Amino acid sequence: RADAHLHRGLALKPATIAEHFNLATLLLDQDRLTDAVACLKDIVTRHPQSVEAHVRLGRACRRANDPDGMLAAANAGLRLEPNHPILHLLASEAHFDRGELKEGWHDYRWRFQSTENRVLGKNYPLSVWQGEDLKERGLLVWTEQGPGDEILYANMLGDLAARAKRCAVQCSPRLAPLFKRAFPNVTVFDRDLNAD
Repeated sequence: RADAHLHRGLALKPATIAEHFNLATLLLDQDRLTDAVACLKDIVTRHPQSVEAHVRLGRACRRANDPDGMLAAANAGLRLEPNHPILHLLASEAHFDRGELKEGWHDYRWRFQSTENRVLGKNYPLSVWQGEDLKERGLLVWTEQGPGDEILYANMLGDLAARAKRCAVQCSPRLAPLFKRAFPNVTVFDRDLNAD
């Protein structure tokens, strides 16, 4: 077994962090999540200043369905590198899993800087809404994910439209007719918007 050889090699000579990461990767590839998490915790203990170790531990905890461990790893890494997008995204996921929505949404803002997020942010020349009063302001809501998520989050559009002076939504073309019927007081665009 490959892991036995790696363990034996690590015991025979002092190993670099890369060799320990190799063992953790092998354990993850074998779906030995408990062992992989234990291995990565050991790496963090040996190399507490390694941001990469905290990232890998957070990812392993994600796979092991351990939001508390994921949050602990993310927070430890963020103490070392406060602007690390992947660690913020891991923290966001952990907060959401724990039902801590306010904290989850706060860290979720980092999703567009994270290499783990394949969805690009929109580059509209507008300020990002931070929860302030919208009685005299307009609000643009845009799609980031697929139609399933658009439908899931559409239940918030009515509440947003009621809070804003005007509300517009950019959605997938196939959902535009549905959204226009469901939200007559919302301007619906079925395409990306330009600076106009």
